[in-house]
Amino acid sequence: MTSAPTPPHRVEDLLAQAFSDEAALRNLTLNLMRRGGLAADDLPNCRALRCLALLGDHMRADVITTVRSQWDDLTDRGLVSEHSPEELSTPHLRLLAYTLPLLGQIEPLQEVLRVDEAPAPMAGMFVCAQTIQGVHWGQPLSIQFSCNRMDGVRIHGDPLFDLEPVLLRSSGDHVLHGELDLLADTGSVYFTMRSDTGDVYQHVLSITTAKSLEEMV
Repeated sequence: MTSAPTPPHRVEDLLAQAFSDEAALRNLTLNLMRRGGLAADDLPNCRALRCLALLGDHMRADVITTVRSQWDDLTDRGLVSEHSPEELSTPHLRLLAYTLPLLGQIEPLQEVLRVDEAPAPMAGMFVCAQTIQGVHWGQPLSIQFSCNRMDGVRIHGDPLFDLEPVLLRSSGDHVLHGELDLLADTGSVYFTMRSDTGDVYQHVLSITTAKSLEEMV
């Protein structure tokens, strides 16, 4: 008994999806090079990417199992921001599976963002106050911030704030909103972030406490 032939329109749909997946894989490969510091020779070439795309959802469960085994390592390196591998397409998962033996060459995001200084983010990528003045010493402050196109943000402050460094990761859409509570003192708070293209930026918030009642606002 032979199986029924695949309808022509179904073949066209499969090919259209494969072409779309192939284009997405090319962009993902560039991101792996930028964000992971991998060389082009370490990653699938154009022909291999096409094969990954044409496989579609074939053996998806097995691919998920393979990637899930090192999901935490992928997350630590900022290569994924989704909560689970089920949220990604099968071609994307196949590309990640290809990179698993290379994870030892990629620094965790926490270490990438442990820098003393970096360029300020471009307009619209990070929104937060740059200066806070005229507050009294010890006054509770609530600092709101948001970022777009970022893998994550590492926040730390001058020692006088007694602020433990914290790393916040963005969701799958690379958007992050947050609020930082601290007690006012004269010093700086640093927001160091990596964009979805692998560039590292830093925003510095300067806080100055009032020295007299006249300076308070």
